[in-house]
Amino acid sequence: MLSKVVFAQNFTMLAEVYDKPLTKTLQSTYYYLLKEMSDDDFKQAIKRLLSERTFASMPKPAEILELTSVVKVVVKEVNENELKANELILLVKAMNDSIYQEHIKTGVRFDDLLQAASFPKVSSEDIAVLNKIRPYYELKSLIAGINQYQTSSDTLNAFKDALKSKSADLEMIQNIKSKLRIKR
Repeated sequence: MLSKVVFAQNFTMLAEVYDKPLTKTLQSTYYYLLKEMSDDDFKQAIKRLLSERTFASMPKPAEILELTSVVKVVVKEVNENELKANELILLVKAMNDSIYQEHIKTGVRFDDLLQAASFPKVSSEDIAVLNKIRPYYELKSLIAGINQYQTSSDTLNAFKDALKSKSADLEMIQNIKSKLRIKR
């Protein structure tokens, strides 16, 4: 809960910078709408507004709340699958770039180099995931088509879906194993 002292200090600074008269109604309205914030979140939001915002008008309470919500949502959404998906995207893009550079250097067709390529440093677990990525469903097709997704978000979602599928497969295998153990 936002302390009145922290609110008053930071809100006064905000009003001063935006040359806004500090009325009791203005203060009480903002405090009423922002009181659920923590002191740290509020101070951080005010600091960001003062250092990054370029509008002449004073920010509305929703904008202050949004600054802290965005930070929390971003942190919450970065999970293990997303990190792994980004790692695999970088890996596939590096493979694509490596083959493309070889194509430029040697003049050999990209597709021919791709078919002859092997990737010994890629784990079989990663290859299993990469072979599930839509719409390619095969590592070498994925490498050739990695730059064909409409947006980076589409790319990330395709990789995350494949990782979810892998998790579902592992869960199904565990269920089958546990049923087999029971029957023995």
